Amino acid sequence: MVAGEGVEAGCRIFRPPRDYRDGGVLTLTFFTVIGVAWCTFMMVVTPPDRDVFIILFAVTLWAVPASLSGWMLLKYRRVSLTIEPGTITVQGIFSRNFFDLNDVQKVCWRLFPMGLRVFTTPPETVSLSVSHFSREDQVWLIRYFRQSFPEAIQENWPLYCLHVANRLRAEKHTVVRPPGPDEILITRKRYDRIIIPLILVSAVAGILIGITLHNFALLVLPFLIVIFRFILRNATPREGQVQKRLLADRENRAVYLLLGCWSILGIGSIIIWKLNIPESVKIISSLVLILVLIPVVIPVVMRSEKERKQREQIKAEQAVREWEAESTYFEFRNKEP
Repeated sequence: MVAGEGVEAGCRIFRPPRDYRDGGVLTLTFFTVIGVAWCTFMMVVTPPDRDVFIILFAVTLWAVPASLSGWMLLKYRRVSLTIEPGTITVQGIFSRNFFDLNDVQKVCWRLFPMGLRVFTTPPETVSLSVSHFSREDQVWLIRYFRQSFPEAIQENWPLYCLHVANRLRAEKHTVVRPPGPDEILITRKRYDRIIIPLILVSAVAGILIGITLHNFALLVLPFLIVIFRFILRNATPREGQVQKRLLADRENRAVYLLLGCWSILGIGSIIIWKLNIPESVKIISSLVLILVLIPVVIPVVMRSEKERKQREQIKAEQAVREWEAESTYFEFRNKEP
């Protein structure tokens, strides 16, 4: 059924897509196989008296992805959002809430978790998260809630529109423009060229150090890099994305200054404490160094934060105009599901 059909005349139920189920099962299977193989290998190459430690260590590492997989499977089985004429029911993993649209007094759009918080009469708060559902359902739900509640009672909509709503819309152009002089094209292959050699090097280093020192703890590093690679690939569009170079982006100057000051503070403190001087002089010298750096950092950070908020406000207003222009063509049709 097309999103939005049958809302006024019937019932519309939203559930997490099958990606939650498939991702949970695949993640659990992958880390279980890797964990068993790693545990078996470690028990073969290490003394027998360390078997218990190896098993506990492997189970501890396995418990993290296993818990995430179980949470995804629970979401797929339990979570749902039901829209009926005048009523909305929110089914969570361990809770169930419903409210009447006529009782809503205030709506606050939230960036994390993505969704909105609804304040009703009698005094009650209901949290609606749209991030559990497919991209198309998320866009439909945002439009539905945006049009169902009076604009006067909706808070934080411009920022939500900028950071969430507009990013969920279908891309109009799939061809990435060439990067400019101060820009760079980030692609999945670029990450692969950097991360895959790191995985191989860390795996070889972990094995060599393990055989030499009988300590295979570094073999965890390749698995962490694999997870990091998976996150970066999913966050990068297939066609790639153009980004400003770090050194060319004015928004990052305050970050560079802060890192530079922290570096000076760290190196200066090490040098001071290595000098052959009384401890009281070392403490006073460290405090003086901190007091010298604070007046340099605070004004720049405050000015950068003020400029960032101004730029964000302008972008948010533009995002709202784009969203409202596209939503003009969105209508809820009175048809049975």
